[in-house]
Amino acid sequence: MKKLKNILRYLMKHKIKAWIVGGYPRDMLLKKNTPDIDIVLQGNARQVSEKISKKFKLTLVVLHEEKRIYRLICDGYHLDFSQIRGKTLLNDLSRRDFTINSMAIEINPLTSKAIATGAKTLI
Repeated sequence: MKKLKNILRYLMKHKIKAWIVGGYPRDMLLKKNTPDIDIVLQGNARQVSEKISKKFKLTLVVLHEEKRIYRLICDGYHLDFSQIRGKTLLNDLSRRDFTINSMAIEINPLTSKAIATGAKTLI
């Protein structure tokens, strides 16, 4: 868990616009543990994944080169990095398989705001 927190700090320190999206925010609301964390980046997902992989000595797995999805395994978590699909985060979220997965938590200590389009489905 410590390494995972350091990765999130790395993203903040380097001012990389990133959001935790999909099932992880949903499961947080439902108080469920999940090892899968999807992180959407505004920028080059491969480059960021490679830098994090080298810095924290993690194995990088290319899940889908065409869709630019890269996985790092850290502290038992699967961190899947991808670039925003579409022009904005909302465009990306609207492409999710289920409305309930259309949630995002911004990785930024100053704003820490959640975009919770899918939260309505839980209520």
